[in-house]
Amino acid sequence: MAGISEDDLRELDEAYEAAMDEQRKINAFEDELTPFVKKLIVKIYPETFHLESEGYKALDSAIWRNIDRLITDVNHIANTLVEEK
Repeated sequence: MAGISEDDLRELDEAYEAAMDEQRKINAFEDELTPFVKKLIVKIYPETFHLESEGYKALDSAIWRNIDRLITDVNHIANTLVEEK
């Protein structure tokens, strides 16, 4: 059985770094967008400021689910539909 070559390790390292960069983008997107969305929701739907615990959980879940969907779509657009330089 052959060992792992330096080229293989280099490719794995590059793939790992690319994945970590993408994860950092996702985290930054979520960190910036989540509080903004919550403030916007309360501004448009003031009654959501006075939810019970289950209501807050449901609202958070809806926000995160849709932010994840948005991130997926933005990632697809950024990686496939960008003009080549």
